[in-house]
Amino acid sequence: MKKEYIIFACILAVLLILGIAGKSIILGAALDRLKGFFPGYEVKVGNAEIKSVDLVSFGNISIAKGDTNIYRVKELDIRFTPFTFFNRTIPKVSMDSCSIYIKSPKSKLKELVRFPEAKAGALFIVDSLEINDLVLDIRTADVDFDAIIRADASIKKDISYSAVMKLNSVNLGLLAKSLGASEKVDISGSMSGEISMSGKDMRIDAIKGEFASGELGGTIIIKDEEFINTLAKQSNQPVEMIRDSFKLYKYTKGTLSVSKEKDAILLHLMLDGPKGKRDMTIALHGS
Repeated sequence: MKKEYIIFACILAVLLILGIAGKSIILGAALDRLKGFFPGYEVKVGNAEIKSVDLVSFGNISIAKGDTNIYRVKELDIRFTPFTFFNRTIPKVSMDSCSIYIKSPKSKLKELVRFPEAKAGALFIVDSLEINDLVLDIRTADVDFDAIIRADASIKKDISYSAVMKLNSVNLGLLAKSLGASEKVDISGSMSGEISMSGKDMRIDAIKGEFASGELGGTIIIKDEEFINTLAKQSNQPVEMIRDSFKLYKYTKGTLSVSKEKDAILLHLMLDGPKGKRDMTIALHGS
């Protein structure tokens, strides 16, 4: 144990000397690492600072590929312990004032997103990740929205997370398509609001959201006969009446509530238009 602390003290001494002698060496190492993670991207790191014996901070990070993909981080803090260099575990990474800008109307999002490419050599595991004010601005063929996200994630045996997202101008047509519901419903218009969620790995344990439509409203057409039958039973109205009312329903105002009940995520739509009000709940299973 004493040997480990001696080695750690030597590492800290080297880091402090580097910080005093000049930050160019630390910046150069960070640039080389990021360029290895993002080949073909233009990478910039504005500054580096050793704030304390257990905290290294990088500022004004920019990773860009033309005008299509631009990632920015104003401040990245990395905390470590005497054991970090032996167990390859970083206790906490914090990112402040981040932004992800992706724009290519003719391409799908999955074709544009670039995740860091792991290189040969020892990698570090991050126990806790904190993200403050992550701004998303995504305009692609299948996604069209902007959002502000705050999130905390614990990455140990299981990945647990909690996040709050403020979403602006969510395209409802693209949302239905991404949920695999475009064969059942055609919907146009946009909504803005806030949603919070928490869970582990890919499982969502809790979710709650409230959204309201824009000034222009939109339209909705229910195409799925089974869904029409369900709506008729829920409202105690004839199937023909429900079918006719959703042939082409135009709404001027609308709200969307998102919640979770057992294993289903519930989307509760309340719409108002010239033909009257509409109230429906869509259950998405398999969460």
